[in-house]
Amino acid sequence: MYNEAATVTPLLDRLYAEPTSKEIVVVDDGSTDNSGALIAEWMAEREVLNSQTTRIVHLSHRINRGKGRAIRTALAVAEGDYFLVQDADLELCPSAYQSLLLPLNASEVDWVIGTRQADRRRFRTGHRLGLALVNSMVRLLYGYRLSDAACCYKVARTERVRSMQLQCEGFEFCPEFVAKAARLNLTVREVPVQYTPRRTQEGKKLRLVSDGLECLGTLLRYRRWQPECSDAYNQQSPTKSYGVRDRRGRRA
Repeated sequence: MYNEAATVTPLLDRLYAEPTSKEIVVVDDGSTDNSGALIAEWMAEREVLNSQTTRIVHLSHRINRGKGRAIRTALAVAEGDYFLVQDADLELCPSAYQSLLLPLNASEVDWVIGTRQADRRRFRTGHRLGLALVNSMVRLLYGYRLSDAACCYKVARTERVRSMQLQCEGFEFCPEFVAKAARLNLTVREVPVQYTPRRTQEGKKLRLVSDGLECLGTLLRYRRWQPECSDAYNQQSPTKSYGVRDRRGRRA
């Protein structure tokens, strides 16, 4: 989350109510609005967690580092069986979780990616063309036939994601994940998810040209990648912890 005061509380409400057993790790990526205070207030109202939430963790970067760094910060403390990234902007809704997890729980594939379903008239022409180019590059370089390689919803076992030894700092998380999943020979399935796109004036942070070029460069960078034996998560992240609330209401 970065400067999402308008959506973070509704998002957390939906996430908390979603029936899948889960932990919630919130990473505030150096927000300069009151997003962090809203999260703390939301957590304070939940002295005892509901039956499907094992714990809630609130972490914060001292400065804005980027989406990829925030994901790596969350991954370092994640305890769940599966790792799923949820942006705080409500373009994608937690109601899709059970559909995303179904092929994984059935051991049918190694990872799952969402494919966004929406009124395509709300997509900017540049975004449609950019996504088509990314999908083509993924197919050419890695053999994956994906219709939406840039979808935020990518789900895999937590240990598999850690084995990717992610290096992303910004929006290159998506192509790095896809590239390394392919290099690890992981099987994939797409699952349709509802998508409500927002525009730049509504807070969308993706930059079409610069982030698009970074995406293509990342796909090229990792085409010969091989995992190392060393643990890529021994490095300390520049975070502050605002506490952990578990199901018994304890704070650490």
